[in-house]
Order: sequence, then structure tokens, then C-alpha cells
Amino acid sequence: MADFLLGGQIEPAQHQRTDHTTAVPSGDLTTHGVIVGMTGSGKTGLGIVLIDLLALRLHWLPSLGYVSVSERAIDNVRHMILPAVALATGLAAVILRMVRGSMLEVLSQEFILVARSKGLRERQIIFKHALRNALLPVVTVAGLQMGTLLGGTVLVETVFGLPGVGRLL
Repeated sequence: MADFLLGGQIEPAQHQRTDHTTAVPSGDLTTHGVIVGMTGSGKTGLGIVLIDLLALRLHWLPSLGYVSVSERAIDNVRHMILPAVALATGLAAVILRMVRGSMLEVLSQEFILVARSKGLRERQIIFKHALRNALLPVVTVAGLQMGTLLGGTVLVETVFGLPGVGRLL
């Protein structure tokens, strides 16, 4: 996962290998493409595409409606998958971008070089030292996204025909 978020690289920024045809680190274009695609998809647009593809064409999930957990829990989960994906995709993309950028910045700092020179395993450096320092701005942005999450919930409830906050407005 850390490898994907960093564009296939777990090296400090000054030592990144580059593709000879471009000045962009190898694997970085794929990561950026996925994140930009996730960010650019609006909640309603993505919801409609998900309904069309997964519900109407493939018949994997129900397209609309709501089933209470007390009635049948498995049907409730099946009805909530599409709205949850539509709601979370854009927010997850912002978090992924923040984690990636913050990790790249932290991995280029001196204390990571010191940890490597001490002979610590790369996994320990990434998770214990780098990720801990990189998560501060990520947690801040995640907190700020709560308003976006609430506003997006109204749109997603409308698209998927769910009862909830959207009906109160």
C-alpha cells in the first residue's frame, strides 16, 4: 500500500529513479492518474455510473432503495455498498493525495536518512517513523472534510433513493 501511494518508490526524493523519457518518477503517473480520476468524479456522477454498471448491467447490486438492518442485515449491506463507494471515493482521493505528498516530504528529511544509516528495516522506517510524522496534516484535512461528507450525503441519498438527512431539508 505504501508502495502504491508513493508511486512505486520508497526512496528519498533526491534518490528517486526516473523514467528516461520523462522527468517524472516511474509509477508516479499511474498514481496521479488514479487519484485525479477519483477526485474528479462527482458524487452524483459516480453514483449514476455505479448504478448503471454494477446494478443495471451486471446485476451485482441493487440500484435503489433501503432495507432496514432489523429486517435483513445482508440486504442492508448490499443496498449500502454503492452509496458508500460513491460518497467515499472523492474523499479518499484527497486523503490519498495528502498521505502521498506528506510521505514523500517526510522521507526526504534527515531523520529518515539517520534511521536508514542505523540499519533499521525499511518497513519499520516507513510505519514507525515516516508515517507517524506524515499523518498530522492528513488528520487535519480529514477533519475538515466532515462538512463535505455531510453535504455529499444529501446528494448520495437523493441519487440512491435512501431515507436520511436529505429528506429533512
